[in-house]
Amino acid sequence: AAAATYVQPLAPITRQQIIANAVPYTTQTWTANAANIWTGTSCGGKTIQTPAWVQIGNNTSMPYCWGGWTAVSAIQGYLDAGRSAGDNNTVTAFGAEPACAVGLDCSGLVSRAWALSVKQSTTSLPTISTSRPRSAVGPGDILNIAGDHTRLVETNYGNGNYRVIESSGADWKTSYRTYTAAQLASYDPRYYN
Repeated sequence: AAAATYVQPLAPITRQQIIANAVPYTTQTWTANAANIWTGTSCGGKTIQTPAWVQIGNNTSMPYCWGGWTAVSAIQGYLDAGRSAGDNNTVTAFGAEPACAVGLDCSGLVSRAWALSVKQSTTSLPTISTSRPRSAVGPGDILNIAGDHTRLVETNYGNGNYRVIESSGADWKTSYRTYTAAQLASYDPRYYN
């Protein structure tokens, strides 16, 4: 008979803790120098492009990095070591984080907010979450399109509008945004198991 495989249960986390984990990615201030601004630099099998909003000096909010899930506490150390402050090249490949560029993509933010031990993707997030009615969505839940994008719900206003925290190409950083139900119609509402 085959031995049973033990599967470690997912760690419990409160809605309040999920949001508390996510907020610092919108408020973190870090310092960039010229070495952290890459313009078409080849590294890690791709061409790295630092988001245009990043400037020499102080910056606030975690930069977007496709495939990234840099911890808020680690960004300055990586920047001091000469990494790009983000990477908004989503065409050629991902996976240059953290050897070349640092920051978060959408599922990297959710993975950090949910306190996961490994980064998940928009395709794997449904394997550790459960679909729920849109009207029941609350803080810490996600609105997900597998293989495309995910948004972390901060507030369900109850009128069809939702305030989210997301890392996206809208501004190439982690930000708050408000969306209507119509704008989110193709997204699957899910809660962390």
